[in-house]
Amino acid sequence: MSQANNDITGRLVLITGASGGIGSACAAEFAKHGCDLALTYSSNKESAEALKHKLLAGSEKETTPLGNQLKVTIHKVDLASPEETTKLCEGVQKEHGRAIDILISNAGYGKRIRDVSFVPLPEIS
Repeated sequence: MSQANNDITGRLVLITGASGGIGSACAAEFAKHGCDLALTYSSNKESAEALKHKLLAGSEKETTPLGNQLKVTIHKVDLASPEETTKLCEGVQKEHGRAIDILISNAGYGKRIRDVSFVPLPEIS
């Protein structure tokens, strides 16, 4: 039985909800490991572009472990739409010239509620 290759160097990573917080931190870590990145955002294009610039600026000083430059693309998408999700995957494959290897499903929608004990049950569901 062959062993799994868990080396992520050179893999293409799609990170949803990458414009801030956990998504941007994941992007930075994958970039350090030499992964190409496709980053999505829903409404915060400025943050997504800033993250792309930061990642590429850091990679200009050195090449990835495979000896090539890091490739980062950003994509606006509403992941609640099956059509947009399909177009996203097709677009990422076209721009990067290969299939997605790793998915980090980080996008979400929510609202902040300080104390959920006072929220009526129908409002939660």
